Amino acid sequence: FFFQAEDGIRDYKVTGVQTCALPICAPPSKNVRLRGSVLPFREAVEKRFDAPLVEKWGGDLLVLLADDGRVYPLLPTETARFFYQDEQMQRRPMELGVRLDDRSQTIDLIDVHSVKDGRLNEIYYWCEICAIKRYQKKTCECCQGPVEVREHPVEIGRAHV
Repeated sequence: FFFQAEDGIRDYKVTGVQTCALPICAPPSKNVRLRGSVLPFREAVEKRFDAPLVEKWGGDLLVLLADDGRVYPLLPTETARFFYQDEQMQRRPMELGVRLDDRSQTIDLIDVHSVKDGRLNEIYYWCEICAIKRYQKKTCECCQGPVEVREHPVEIGRAHV
């Protein structure tokens, strides 16, 4: 949907009113599930297109290199810290629940599952001392102790295939 806006110019020398169409709704996006590996942009482009990039172009941006060969930039949101904070989560088979922006093809991470032997696994960090599950790699808030990565097969009824 669009509405027209006037620029407010009123002058005897101006013969008409300039207008423009402005969107009144957010760009379309949809929730989808994508399989692939999250890796640095530079590495994904070099791998996908077999073309080395100049210097350090691409910075710290991470992307999903999907199983179908598409490259989706991963927005650096709170949920995406899972990949930005822990390199061991990168470069391995994953299934991501994402909000995909139709116009920019960027993805906003909703949830993460690892894929092993074709099966989905819940993946998270665990504090053995306090029995607390978390989705960011940092010391336990309760005991200040270390956390470890855990992966468990998703029950059939809960799997998003």
